[in-house]
Amino acid sequence: TLPTGWTGESYCADIHTSPDGKFVYGSNRGHNSIAVFSFDEKSEKLSLIECESVQGDWPRNFAIDPSGTILLAANKKSNNVVTFRIDKKSGKLTPTGYQVKIPMPVCLKLIPFMKDLDLFWSLLATHGTGQHMTAYNTILTGPRQDTERDGPEEMYVVLLDNGRTKLL
Repeated sequence: TLPTGWTGESYCADIHTSPDGKFVYGSNRGHNSIAVFSFDEKSEKLSLIECESVQGDWPRNFAIDPSGTILLAANKKSNNVVTFRIDKKSGKLTPTGYQVKIPMPVCLKLIPFMKDLDLFWSLLATHGTGQHMTAYNTILTGPRQDTERDGPEEMYVVLLDNGRTKLL
């Protein structure tokens, strides 16, 4: 998952496929990047497209939204979550410029359906912190897809940290 010639210490941490199955993404702790591969269905082989910097240190986890247009990378040691656009034709990542400071982010969970939110919300509160309501949840539904008639053309991400960046 590393570019040719890179000799430093690095560990592959997380792996995901694009919703259409055309691309495979893997995070590199140490190199601090997301490796992007294309998948050839005929040969069943992967080809490295790029290694994009996560703009942080130690990508612990990352998530791809169900539409395949947004990737969020949680960088544990630099205390930030960075947002990338995914080019659906090439698979390449482009930083959006949006990031949020969160102390030691280690896990991202995108909930694909609003109907499932009630279950996950209670799991976060009960098992995550023991509080009745956690203060670090974000709801993203994504922009309208080409096949949809209604919905927003663009998606804006607003992240609130409830003052936790003061802890950094």
